[in-house]
Amino acid sequence: MRAPMLASGSLLVLVACGGGGGGDGGGSDPTPDPGPNSPPALTAASELSGGPVQFSFVLPVAGTQSLTFTATDPDGDMLLWQAAASGAGQAAVGLNFNSPVSGSTFTINLSAVLAPAATSLSLLVEDPSGAAAAIDVQFVRSGAPTITGVTPSSAFVSAPQEATISGAGFLLGGAVNTAASFGAAAAGNVVALDDNTLTCMTPAPGLLGANSVGVQNAYGSDALPGTAFAMYQYPVELSANDSALDGGAGSELVVASDGPTLHAIWVEGGALVHQRSLNAGATWSSPQTMSSGETPSELQLSLLGDQVVAAWVADGEDVLARASSDGGLSFDAAITLDSGVAGVATSRPRLARAGSWVYCAWSQGSLGLGEQRVHATATSDNGGSWQQPVVIADQGVNQEGHVLGCDETAAWVALISAPVSGAGVYTSRSSNGGLTWAEPALRSAVSIGIGELAVCDEAGRVSLVWTRDGQLEYLISTNSALGWQTQPTVFRPADLGPITDLTLRCDAERLFAVYLAGGVNVAFSRVGAAGALPEHVTLSVVQEGASAPELRQSGGYLFAAWRGGDVSGVAASARVKFATSVDFGVSFTAPTLFGDGTAPQDEPRLLVDGARVWVGWLDYRLGSAALFSNRTQS
Repeated sequence: MRAPMLASGSLLVLVACGGGGGGDGGGSDPTPDPGPNSPPALTAASELSGGPVQFSFVLPVAGTQSLTFTATDPDGDMLLWQAAASGAGQAAVGLNFNSPVSGSTFTINLSAVLAPAATSLSLLVEDPSGAAAAIDVQFVRSGAPTITGVTPSSAFVSAPQEATISGAGFLLGGAVNTAASFGAAAAGNVVALDDNTLTCMTPAPGLLGANSVGVQNAYGSDALPGTAFAMYQYPVELSANDSALDGGAGSELVVASDGPTLHAIWVEGGALVHQRSLNAGATWSSPQTMSSGETPSELQLSLLGDQVVAAWVADGEDVLARASSDGGLSFDAAITLDSGVAGVATSRPRLARAGSWVYCAWSQGSLGLGEQRVHATATSDNGGSWQQPVVIADQGVNQEGHVLGCDETAAWVALISAPVSGAGVYTSRSSNGGLTWAEPALRSAVSIGIGELAVCDEAGRVSLVWTRDGQLEYLISTNSALGWQTQPTVFRPADLGPITDLTLRCDAERLFAVYLAGGVNVAFSRVGAAGALPEHVTLSVVQEGASAPELRQSGGYLFAAWRGGDVSGVAASARVKFATSVDFGVSFTAPTLFGDGTAPQDEPRLLVDGARVWVGWLDYRLGSAALFSNRTQS
């Protein structure tokens, strides 16, 4: 137990004592009592602030300093010093010392460092009997904070959005308060999570257009250039003119993005084509052909930074994949993921990614003969090599409509099946990189009325949603699909008609869905914590034939698009319609049209980064289907 002596900046802690015993019964003189063992008195270096137990020392990053601590022992015992700090912390603040060391003094040297940082050190001095004194010192290397990035890279001027700023020197062990700014306006709700990360709300009103992003504290400031962040008008303003994306005959467009970097693949002229944009779709690279003579279909695309994986069905029989580690500049040779047996039907490839781990699941076998099963494989190196495929589970009947998800530790598949144990939604999970999968477990009510499945996962919270007899139901797992709620919850009844064409988005707290109701209404639903009541918004304002609803989320912003109207026939009125929310889906703008199209539009695809929006679609203005795109006004 520590008992500090407060005089003269010293700390005295008593942790052990000695005492005499009684006679030995033999009539000899008792052993003299040596008295209590006194602990040493520790005196902190005079340059430190605070005390008596908690001290601090602030030194600019370019400075050097030698600090000497002294101790005396009332009993004249030899003293042993020991100091402890994390290795990373020592390096960050330039701490140099020898420990353990004997003597009456202990020296710590601080060398110059490159960046602001802070760490804590515990210093203990004790005598041979264990009596000891100890102090803690927080070392702060002061200097201007640095900023290296901000996500997302845009926001609306009138609707604050949470942004995450990365850099260094934001917290310094609590020694500083760091503020943030966008352009000339201060950010709100600034919270330094650690030295390298802070969150804040963008200002409202903000400055329209390019904004520098800055951080400031008592020791200085730093800023990213104006090209790092942009503020846009709300509601969304897309360009007055559309841009051709393909060579004039593309279809089956699939897109993915990471910040302002966009990737697109599609089928044109019987080949799979890839392009990328590094500036949110303003310009695109030259197209490159990904396939090698086979007929590609059912395209899939996975992206994380410079790691890209594209997968597709070849000739209706094989699942092929190609991977890139240089941002799509070049791709490795195609790898066949399935068993490659000629004449065996293969369909519905699905990709899921966690870092460099990528999983792929697909359906294989004849549906008509009752042989369709879900197969899966995985790669731990972004598609450089893939494991041998395995059957998720053979329940003795067809398996359909599977969806796939994963995180850093596990992967999971949900599917529709009707074994003798009961028809419904089943899930299976792998915790060994897809080598083996657990026996499927029934998650829905026993029913043959399951229509569609969808899954969304974020930070270990997995949302599994399906349609049953026209209504929408959901189930939540909070531990990466290891355990699930015991009973599904109705997400949306079939009050507007049977629900189809389901699309999900989610974050760590909320689940969002866009879907068709009755084939003529485009609607949105959201739900928060378990037990909360779902909320619904009808996005379309007229009842008309509709399809292909899309939904994207960026923090509190939600973006929805769909095709409304007839694609063919005399009317041919189909147009892509677009609606936005800036309050997590509580309300949406009225749907709007965009661009200069004069012919039917179909199959919209959305990508968003903050307030920056890119949309691609199938357009018939050239007389036959072709791919066009539009984007947020710069």
